[in-house]
Amino acid sequence: MYANHTLRPPTLRVLRNVVEPQTQVQNQGEENESEKEESKENLRYLRGQAKNWLAVLFNVFASVERGERAQVGEVVGVWAGVAGESELAGAYWSVCWGTPTPLLPGSEPTPSDPSPRKSEDGAANA
Repeated sequence: MYANHTLRPPTLRVLRNVVEPQTQVQNQGEENESEKEESKENLRYLRGQAKNWLAVLFNVFASVERGERAQVGEVVGVWAGVAGESELAGAYWSVCWGTPTPLLPGSEPTPSDPSPRKSEDGAANA
């Protein structure tokens, strides 16, 4: 999606079409309980993927021209709708500060603690 601009619109459509049918099934009445249960499982899986896709989509959004942002923004909204709070915070963290690395063995910086990490030479990393 970064390098091949001609593939961006169909890729964004696919990313949207993966999520929307699952949310639509959940918003329907209780006509088909097995379909609704399958959709719920699919949404749990998609929620697990949301952090990574949102990070990619945020980066794409920031890299495209203003006129192309609407389609990217719509897909961000669709994926944000299935993401939980921790997935959104994780995507935000990944985009702003990169993948977190432990400060000390067994400790992990959290999205609620956006303080810059220090490298071994004492310089702050953003």
